[in-house]
Amino acid sequence: MRDVISTYTDNTDMSNVTSPNVTLRSVLRLNNNDFKEFICGWGSAVINVSITFPINKIIFRQILEGVPAGTALRQISQEGIKLLYRGILPPLCQKTLSLSLMFSTYEGCKQRLYILTGNDVVAKILAANMAGAAEAILTPLERVQTLLQDWRYHDKFKNTPHAFKYLLTNYGVAECYRALVPIIYRNGCSNLMFFTLRDQSKIFLGDHESLLTNFISGALIGGFTSTVFYPINVLYNGTG
Repeated sequence: MRDVISTYTDNTDMSNVTSPNVTLRSVLRLNNNDFKEFICGWGSAVINVSITFPINKIIFRQILEGVPAGTALRQISQEGIKLLYRGILPPLCQKTLSLSLMFSTYEGCKQRLYILTGNDVVAKILAANMAGAAEAILTPLERVQTLLQDWRYHDKFKNTPHAFKYLLTNYGVAECYRALVPIIYRNGCSNLMFFTLRDQSKIFLGDHESLLTNFISGALIGGFTSTVFYPINVLYNGTG
């Protein structure tokens, strides 16, 4: 079983993988690749959030206030450096766990589903949606991030624990999972698009694949996917 997993995790085209008779228990057993994908997702999220948080804050302000980027930038500049990274803890926790779950769940489920079904397309579709549903567990962190980034609540919430306590005390768990349905749809569809394009880029690059080409293709694919599903993010932030 270990040989079977290692065979197709090292190849983009899983159509070359044979599906031997294996037990369900051996298929579901965790392997080294599961932990590798989890750690890689965590590391990429830490770098991502730390660098792009101020930019995302400008975007969020544009969505919330309906103002141009220049106006949003001036507003945030006037608030000072002290508030620039206010609210970073929820997205840092959410993104690190989310990307870790996304990569590890998708790759792990895809591998196991292909062994069980022998169908590459079905395995990818189901794995993408399973990963999206797993990410949706972290919706409360997105909800708190929305509140902390809203300037109207700067004086109302001291920090992340305070915002969580307020939500749970006054509105209950249901409020933490507001807009769960669009989030699940967004996660599943965006995961499927991202990993499909990533696999195709690996095939296209072939022998020319390197750290630089992976970085560029990943940035382009991520940017394209984010743009396509941007309206859903606007809808979600509008429910705050």
